[in-house]
Amino acid sequence: MSYQIAICDDHPYIHEQLVPLLQKIAEELGESFELLSFTSAEQLLFEFTKSIDILILDIQMGRMSGMDAAHQLRKNGHNVPIIFLTAMPEYALEGYDVHAYSFLVKPVEEDVLRKRIHELLCVLSQTRPVFIKLKNRDGVEIVNVDSIVYIESFSHNLVVHFQEHSITCSMRMSDLEQQLAEHGFFRVHKSYLVNMNHILRFGDEHLTMRNAATVPISRTRRKDFLIRFTEFLP
Repeated sequence: MSYQIAICDDHPYIHEQLVPLLQKIAEELGESFELLSFTSAEQLLFEFTKSIDILILDIQMGRMSGMDAAHQLRKNGHNVPIIFLTAMPEYALEGYDVHAYSFLVKPVEEDVLRKRIHELLCVLSQTRPVFIKLKNRDGVEIVNVDSIVYIESFSHNLVVHFQEHSITCSMRMSDLEQQLAEHGFFRVHKSYLVNMNHILRFGDEHLTMRNAATVPISRTRRKDFLIRFTEFLP
């Protein structure tokens, strides 16, 4: 998965230190980081986008401080996790006003940065929407996997069912099964792949989904389904 991490600091040496450290951390964690650099709070506010997943922000900068920028971001409705950089730990109390995730004292220690980034990625991976591309006769449709109720193989095509509509796509069930296995989907029948988040109830031979559809459970897959569904429950 790819994440955007922004660094905002008015000292070039901080960027020179953090960029290779973050690239190293990404490689160690098996992730992909797109790193953005800002050299002032004003530039950050002007160029900030919602695609930024983590913000590493220096508190003490030029005319506008990093703390002022954080207050403005929150005022604008941006909830990006903020890791503050500071040479003065006493600023930590003020950070509570902007719901700062953490503070790193300069010079930044690699082990501490790695720990903070890893913690944040664990949180983001659980809350971040996941999208997939579905190929149909009109091209490609991008959908949020959470919105898929179940997928049905029908007449050499796949029918992807949502709460109130369906779309037909020309893909193989095995390909989608592989893509969705880590996102709560289970193949209960050779012709049906279900999102376990949308199961309302189940019996010996059928599942009832939240869109009121009934999906058959294969006898040979029922035991594995029960084990997987039990593990899936919170």
